[in-house]
Formats: sequence, C-alpha cells, structure tokens
Amino acid sequence: MKFKIELSSYDLYDRPRVSYKIREYLEEFIEKHILFPKNIIVNAKTDVMLCIVLKKEKKGTIEVLPSSTIQGVKLYTLFLSYADILGSQNLVRDFVDLLYEAISIFFRENYKRIKKELLEEAKKHIDYEYLVNLPYPAPYDDQRYINDTSEMYKLVYLENLAFK
Repeated sequence: MKFKIELSSYDLYDRPRVSYKIREYLEEFIEKHILFPKNIIVNAKTDVMLCIVLKKEKKGTIEVLPSSTIQGVKLYTLFLSYADILGSQNLVRDFVDLLYEAISIFFRENYKRIKKELLEEAKKHIDYEYLVNLPYPAPYDDQRYINDTSEMYKLVYLENLAFK
C-alpha cells in the first residue's frame, strides 16, 4: 500500500451500498494518472491512507482534517456529505463523481504540485462503464466499509435489512 482509500459511514442502513471495487478502481486510477506522473507518494517512506467518512447531513459538505501518523501510515480523514446524491437515478456514477471531487480537494489542499487542471484531465479517463456495471446495491460483504470488519456489525445490518 502506498495510497489507500477507506470508506466509513455512521449510517449502517442508509449508506450508499456500493461495491468496494469502486474504491479499488479509484486507488489504481489515481496512482496511474496522478501520483506516478507527479512522483508523489509512490516513493515516500510512509504510506498514505485517506479515510472518507460518509454522512447524510449538510448537503455539499467536504471537510479534510489535518493528518496524523499511525504506525508509519499518514492518515487523513475527510468528511463527505452524500445527501446531494440520495435518490439519484444514476447513484453509482454520481457517487463516483462525488468521491472523485472529494479526493481532488484532498490532493489540492495537501499536495501543491497537483493542480486542478491535472485532476480534471485525469477524470476524463474514468471508466464509468465498468463502474456502473458493478452490482448495485452491492451485497454487504462486497461493500467493505472500514467499520464492517466487526461480525456483530454485520449481524445487526443483515437482521435490520430483513425488516425493511
């Protein structure tokens, strides 16, 4: 791992139920189109993890917190409201765009060599056809939010989902 994206959500039942493959795709995409060309992070001594905490409230909110270093990993936390895309007919595509916008803000605020123009140009190469054809809603085991590692969390999720 050099650059990793993790998703977290306080709302177990009403979060975007997207596949973890979106996250993995964006990690690889960003490495290829942004990090390698600018030689940022790829040769660093510490890895970088961007933890995106999704929340429903406060439309349009994107807030990047200062980094902390834990066990050789530089950790950034970013709060992202997904209220603007709730009810979207193209939720997966809109979710990818929202994530990319948040990631772009993160890079512009923390890596001065990464300019808005580079991020906009790179975005043109996102393979939306692949992403929108991933299973949606994704099964619980294919969502892989960072807080899903608890077996109790999974049981509560599945039990309550059955009553919806």
